[in-house]
Amino acid sequence: MTHLELEDLLSAANDLPVSDVDHLASCGHCQAEVERWQFAAEGLPVPMIVKRRLSTRIACVVVALLLLVSLSPEFIALIR
Repeated sequence: MTHLELEDLLSAANDLPVSDVDHLASCGHCQAEVERWQFAAEGLPVPMIVKRRLSTRIACVVVALLLLVSLSPEFIALIR
């Protein structure tokens, strides 16, 4: 089975005509690809799991930076 080309996937994601409407209507793979491109066309909404992972990574970086600052000789001298 030949799937839709990128041009058709992007067209479908933006509600424009595609070259093989019947294939798109019957192919779950191409429908999923269109849905992915629709997310991109709408400004990349971030799924909740990605938001959680990103906020966890940010929190880890912040904690690491605070730890580094708190162990620096300048900070230790400042709090004495």
